Amino acid sequence: MGFGDDEGTDMATKKILTDGLTNKQRILRMVERWDDDIPFEQALYQMFAMKKIIDGIKSAEEEDLIDHDELFDELERLCDEEEAQAGMVPGSQGRSNASARVDHHGRRANNGQVVRKSAKKAHAKAT
Repeated sequence: MGFGDDEGTDMATKKILTDGLTNKQRILRMVERWDDDIPFEQALYQMFAMKKIIDGIKSAEEEDLIDHDELFDELERLCDEEEAQAGMVPGSQGRSNASARVDHHGRRANNGQVVRKSAKKAHAKAT
């Protein structure tokens, strides 16, 4: 289990944590690539982002993760079970589609919005 089927991605993430660098060395490498006039806020943001990324990689390596395909297989199975149970409820079939097909005597468009006559036509008929 891991981040996906791409072994290059797995190797890159393993390299980040097993490169033998200390946190200080990682920070210094990052700082060396910054522009000389980097805003203080941007520097802090990049430091914070680096910490979150490393924490996320460590967390992913320590926890038991579910593969993307396994997750969707499980969701599909749960949906199939739910549909099967809904089919067992008496009177549940066809009811939802029936209300969607009601015409409302021509006063609603297919998207459900009310269709009204213009004010001039309605006023002319009223007089």
